[in-house]
Amino acid sequence: SGINAEYGTPMLLELTVEDELIISEHEAIFKANGFSFQINNEAPPRERIWLTSFPTSKNTQFGLHDIYEMISLLKETPNTMVRLPRALSMFASRACRKSIMVGDALNEGQMNRVLHNMGKLDNPWSCPHGRPTMRHLIDLDTLKKKLTFFPFFFEGVPL
Repeated sequence: SGINAEYGTPMLLELTVEDELIISEHEAIFKANGFSFQINNEAPPRERIWLTSFPTSKNTQFGLHDIYEMISLLKETPNTMVRLPRALSMFASRACRKSIMVGDALNEGQMNRVLHNMGKLDNPWSCPHGRPTMRHLIDLDTLKKKLTFFPFFFEGVPL
């Protein structure tokens, strides 16, 4: 992730004068997102910015559409660090795939650590991307009722 693919030769971007100005003024933000440009302020307007490299990550390649989206985001919130929503979504998806999943075997220490850490969160019920972090397996009231009807099934089980 974060690898830049370079064009063999720089590619002229078809931009408005305003969009050229946005890129020129926010070049560091584009660079932080993996885009590199060759900027020639002496060239005629609309011919000043050439794309020299763009970010790629595994099977995801970013390009012109993402540049236009970043320009739009920067017009809405100038001089703030913006990240491409597509990149954020991609990283979020990868982060969740490495998380503990329903059915993963955990020892008691790992379970306690997860519960302790989740207790520190403002919203422990879902991850920042909206996915649930817990799975309802059994209702304790239902379990207690079953215990009174079938106590032999739960011998030695702490409740």
